[in-house]
Amino acid sequence: MACPLTGRSSQELLDKSQQLLKEVVEVAMSTGPELGLARTAQAAQAVALTTADILREPPTELNDAFVANRLRRLFQRLGPTYVKLGQFIASSPTVFPADYVREFQKCLDSAGSVPFSDVKRTIEEDLGRPLSEIFTQFDTIPLASASIAQVHAATLSTGEDVVVKVQKPGIEDVLKST
Repeated sequence: MACPLTGRSSQELLDKSQQLLKEVVEVAMSTGPELGLARTAQAAQAVALTTADILREPPTELNDAFVANRLRRLFQRLGPTYVKLGQFIASSPTVFPADYVREFQKCLDSAGSVPFSDVKRTIEEDLGRPLSEIFTQFDTIPLASASIAQVHAATLSTGEDVVVKVQKPGIEDVLKST
């Protein structure tokens, strides 16, 4: 019996699933069990959430725009490495179909942002002082958020307007495991 979305047979889907599982195990072994298991769990959650989106909002027509949208959502859920791949798609209009380029442009500056409490903690740890000692104003809403960092407008205590780029917490571990 064929899958209604992909048109593939059950055996083809089983074969693809087994290949994916084999690759996941190889990654887990190469990165160590803790990082490998964490990334596997993140990937499983991303696929489950994206599948739930499709079931909750089934397409009226299975076209490139729909597939590109769901693939972009999956990439964003999978994390920074995949968002970087999405940025490559967005920046390659001669290589990828227009619907994919248009959809993945959302990865260029509007990737999911980190809560301000995490940003504040990161800055204060890095600088060794409270934000209030360095800035008279710090915008809690990022100007942009990409795969690895996000950018906030701020005013230094000297009165200079600045833009502060903050690496997202935990990004080093994520990049090491991919």
